[in-house]
Amino acid sequence: MKYFKAVSAGKGVFETEETPTPQKGFVLVKVYYCGVCGTDYALFSGKSSFVKNGLASYPIRLGHEWSGVVEEVGEGVTKVKKGDRVVGDNYVSCGKCEACKRNDYNFCTGRKHVGTIDPCWPGAFAEFFMIPERHVYKIADGFSLRHAALCEPFSVAYGGIKKMDINSSSIVVVIGTGCIGLAAAVLAKNAGAGQVYLVGRNDYKLGQAEKIGVTATIDSSKYNAADRLKELTGGRLADFILECSGNPVTVNQSLELSAQKAFIAAIGFYENPITDFDIDSLVSKEIRFQGIMGEYGNLEAVSKILASSDANLDAIITDVIDFDNLPEALAPKSFSRIIKTMIEINKE
Repeated sequence: MKYFKAVSAGKGVFETEETPTPQKGFVLVKVYYCGVCGTDYALFSGKSSFVKNGLASYPIRLGHEWSGVVEEVGEGVTKVKKGDRVVGDNYVSCGKCEACKRNDYNFCTGRKHVGTIDPCWPGAFAEFFMIPERHVYKIADGFSLRHAALCEPFSVAYGGIKKMDINSSSIVVVIGTGCIGLAAAVLAKNAGAGQVYLVGRNDYKLGQAEKIGVTATIDSSKYNAADRLKELTGGRLADFILECSGNPVTVNQSLELSAQKAFIAAIGFYENPITDFDIDSLVSKEIRFQGIMGEYGNLEAVSKILASSDANLDAIITDVIDFDNLPEALAPKSFSRIIKTMIEINKE
């Protein structure tokens, strides 16, 4: 088995070892695609806040947005079989604590994080990946493995969407033109939102957002976003906002875009502290503001949504790179034309 080992900040090597045999309750997956996350770039560079805060340590086998085919199953596995096409969670529960015994994996006290922070489970930038059966989900035969590797970032956005009571009269605004931002827009449309707007500053990425069928995009480098939204909606502001940019400036922007009693979902991590939060607007507008993290069950739900969706997912995947070129893909670069890079580890 060939796998990628990040041995230090900004450097990485490929190593090989014998392909493992799955233990009882585990599944061995042949990985076909694995997306590159912003966290992967940050960890590879050594500039991640996780490294600075001591939450991550090297070496790290990166990669947590994967899809593949079951190669072998361990004793007792009944959920999937050899040849099934699957995706899986970005963490591994211990299976032993009280929460795990009642199948409440969100509250596992011994969870490990796939390819990111400590305690770390070896990531999926590898020809084969081992994971417990409880964290693997079979996907529809007609759902391409390349698109299926988007399920993990979509599941993050879904964490915000599922907390929103979206209907046909709802105005939803997504801030951020990265993969999770475009994912949030796709899922808001799927949830039945009457109008979906995407706010950003990059012409190319805003153009890609138009390909997935948002109501309109708003270039915040050219317009005041709230004023422009009111122009487009006949004076209304947003009922629901998904803040996906990870930029402290756009946190206050989300408050400006909010209607009275709006709901804001903050999705993602902020590399820099927020020092000037407009709390008076939050109070006077009676805004609900909630941080969003992944939850058990989100990924399986998203895999079913995307398998039956007609969304243009190719607009989100802007690069597909061979596994051998992974170090180059992780190297510092301009992200002006990159939304999601997929690493092709095995040919579909």
